[in-house]
Amino acid sequence: MTKAQRRDEKKKEERLLAHNLAEKYRTGKVTTPAKLEDVARLLDGTYSLFHAKPMAETLMLPFVNVQGKAQIQLFSVGQSIPPVKAMPQLEQVMEAICAMELRSKGLKLLAYWPGYGSLTKNQLENMRVVHEANKQFVLVMKTTAWMETVEWTIKDLRAPFNDTNAVTKSEYKGYIETLNLGVNKFENEEVEGYKLLDFRENLWLHSTSVLMAL
Repeated sequence: MTKAQRRDEKKKEERLLAHNLAEKYRTGKVTTPAKLEDVARLLDGTYSLFHAKPMAETLMLPFVNVQGKAQIQLFSVGQSIPPVKAMPQLEQVMEAICAMELRSKGLKLLAYWPGYGSLTKNQLENMRVVHEANKQFVLVMKTTAWMETVEWTIKDLRAPFNDTNAVTKSEYKGYIETLNLGVNKFENEEVEGYKLLDFRENLWLHSTSVLMAL
């Protein structure tokens, strides 16, 4: 097994453990605050609001607005990994990740903000995943709220959708809440599941979303 294959296998095992842990949070078997790395593993792939949000909500990290660009520093030999106490805003997180990626490969780096402290690239990547998933959860909730305001009659349904006349709003809500918000593959294209939520209201639709919905 190659190094890349071992890395992929380890990632699969970690995601499986994260999914199993998420189910325990969803069913109330675990209530202690989740760790950032566990939540990020859960959300970095296929996930839905129904299965992931209960665990993500237990992440006890306050949001903080850091000011200015991060100072990219070398990780000193023997230096301990800094603990995460708060999450900077997504824009600052992304800016720091991009700045690190411009440096030479193989360097161990830290992003430092005066008054906040330092973060490793892995910590920043975990925060990016959590920030973006929280945005998708908001889209799901906006969609289910919009559905409650929509009314239609059976005669409004046209082929090929007229076989859905017995589907209730509650069932539609269930579909939305269990929708994979991560990447979905359709033939030779990929689309993030949250983009299918563009079907609400009068939002712009792209062809891949329409094809996947059909």
